[in-house]
Amino acid sequence: MKTFTGCVDGVSTVTLWALRGATVRRVTDRVFVDGNGIWIEGVHGVVGYPWAEIMDVGMCVLALPPDDQPFLYLDVSHSSGEFLELNEDLDGFPEAVRAVAERAGRPVPELDELRRAGGCVEICRARTVGG
Repeated sequence: MKTFTGCVDGVSTVTLWALRGATVRRVTDRVFVDGNGIWIEGVHGVVGYPWAEIMDVGMCVLALPPDDQPFLYLDVSHSSGEFLELNEDLDGFPEAVRAVAERAGRPVPELDELRRAGGCVEICRARTVGG
């Protein structure tokens, strides 16, 4: 799993650590969606948002340096104004995208098509997802 934490001379710090032979510990292992909400399971347990507190979920494409490689992530907005950005390198990412779209009654987005198109696409809003 890759976690983008910033760049040094156009190379992510995680990549630099790997190139230097350091052990890079996973920060987040997997994302999952269930009847209760959207969750991230990692080394410190499970965190996330219940459906009743989710305002909307969007699928976005970020261009990563140095060559603007497209990178997908889910942007999950909470009613408090907080948000989660769940990247495509998380285990369970495609399944989570499918589960959110199906819950919202929307077509499941084609990940490769979104990657090529760029930008952001709304997958669901509170009136179709939240409590």
